[in-house]
Amino acid sequence: MSIELPDTITYPDLNGDGYADMRVGAPVHINGAKAIEDDYTPPSYLLWNPLLEQFAYKTEKEVENSRQAVANGLTDEEQEQKTKRERKDPFAPVQELPEWADSEDYIKLTGDKMREYEVQEGDNLWRISERFYGTGYKWPTIVRAEDAPEDPNVLQVGETVFVPEVFYIRKDPYSRGGLRSEGSFQIEQPDGFHYYFLDDDVTYGWWEGDDENQIHCLPVTNPVGENPFHEPEEWEAFQAEAVRCSEELCPGKVSNLTFEKSHMEDGCELYGYSFEYDTGKEIIEYVDFVKFGRNNMAEVIGVREQEPNTVLVNTVRYMAASFTDYGGKPGMGWGDDTIPNVGADQWEYPYLHNLFEAAKEQFANTSDSVEKSTSESS
Repeated sequence: MSIELPDTITYPDLNGDGYADMRVGAPVHINGAKAIEDDYTPPSYLLWNPLLEQFAYKTEKEVENSRQAVANGLTDEEQEQKTKRERKDPFAPVQELPEWADSEDYIKLTGDKMREYEVQEGDNLWRISERFYGTGYKWPTIVRAEDAPEDPNVLQVGETVFVPEVFYIRKDPYSRGGLRSEGSFQIEQPDGFHYYFLDDDVTYGWWEGDDENQIHCLPVTNPVGENPFHEPEEWEAFQAEAVRCSEELCPGKVSNLTFEKSHMEDGCELYGYSFEYDTGKEIIEYVDFVKFGRNNMAEVIGVREQEPNTVLVNTVRYMAASFTDYGGKPGMGWGDDTIPNVGADQWEYPYLHNLFEAAKEQFANTSDSVEKSTSESS
């Protein structure tokens, strides 16, 4: 193994314990082979262990955990447990920003649900729009009662108006960034979560070890235009297809099937569906969110065994919402030479994964064996 550009190796005290550690900022290659710039690996971290008198390889998350442990006077293991207790659901959306909050630290989404607002003295539609959206230019989205004056400048004190629901997702301050390609797109990688970029299709594996979460991302050159669900009837047609597939492909096994649609400040819209699948042994959570950009799109998929104390849908929504399309082409194409998404032949949306078919493929044999053994025992 060789390390190129040795001047990028530094020896800072990464965790604040008073010992010099090692940060390798250059790419590492086996047998001295030179890599293309795009293939450079992230920095490597080696923390000095004074008890063993040797360096130990750590991930960026583990380095941050060790730094917090030193600051709190805890062991790394104690800090890890403390972090898990505090980290209940960092991406749960909120409807109001804290007074001290910087709007740049949040992603703002506008849903389809309406919030009621009672008009106060001095209000007009522009000011109400500023209050809820941060800008007055969205005043036409505010809905008034049918018997209200037609003049938008005439509001009566006590009148009830309806404002599309706005909610915010806090950005992860420790995000390491996701797949980056200048001129193409970026997907955030939240601290404490593990995820994988897919070259072709989604596969499901049992999560093992200490991983808090594992998520799949499929960013590709947009094959369908900026927003294929722009018209309400198109989104309704997709929902009907999803319901049909859940009933035909997974009869009696799918529950809590829900859909989400949100408008975003960058002009894109975010779509998602989630459900629970009963394998006969446990409940599996499935979540799929997709955001369409100008030239690129990103689909984010979360699959795991059900955990009652955390919400997978919030993490997946956040990662999909953080997708930034810079208008370029990332080199991940879409055409006959790519492997179709799982379940593409089961509905009319081949650019999206059909997670009902994925669940059927993954767990059909498991469910059949459970039912067979149950019937034999009875």
